[in-house]
Amino acid sequence: MLRCGAEVLGLDLLRTLSSGDASALRQAALDHQVIVIRGTPLQPDVLVRRGTLFGELTVHPVFPHLEGYPPIAVIQNYGKKYSANEHWHSDVMLVETPASATLLHALDVPEVGGDTQFANQYLAYEGLSNDMKEKIEDLRGINTGAGTARLAGKDASEAPQAVHPIGKAHPETGRKALFACRAFTTGLEGFSTEESKPTREAIFKEG
Repeated sequence: MLRCGAEVLGLDLLRTLSSGDASALRQAALDHQVIVIRGTPLQPDVLVRRGTLFGELTVHPVFPHLEGYPPIAVIQNYGKKYSANEHWHSDVMLVETPASATLLHALDVPEVGGDTQFANQYLAYEGLSNDMKEKIEDLRGINTGAGTARLAGKDASEAPQAVHPIGKAHPETGRKALFACRAFTTGLEGFSTEESKPTREAIFKEG
């Protein structure tokens, strides 16, 4: 059994989708966490329309967007020095209401390397020891986009910040996931940065 991920076959995203197709896609995302749909590259307006199948579209608070299409964030290769996403993370942890889903539309990828990998954060949480689960039961992580802002050439002091439970229940499935990462979770509510560091490192090591 796959830990996460499923491929949807025979679906043409360029045609009008029925309500049944839309419901099936949303359910597949909930069931498998990651779904892959191969096919024709989508123009921005089509990509935006398909994004609405999964919920209300939002604008990334830090990354620049495609001109004329605020919900589409542009991720390009500017070299290792400016790599902003070569680490495990959940998208947009740094806002009060994180995105319920992310659509990644890859247009230009290398023949070797450059892979985007995914991790099942349900399993990451469920794999924690009982002692760790008890320890983090009431812990809330402080998540900041300061690092991402610096890489994007913006003022890190103005980067958004949000607080979320370390063990965060999905609003639709109710299943808990590990909602913390080294990139964004820089502290724990009620503790100084240094006081929280040992606990954060223990969480990252187990998770």
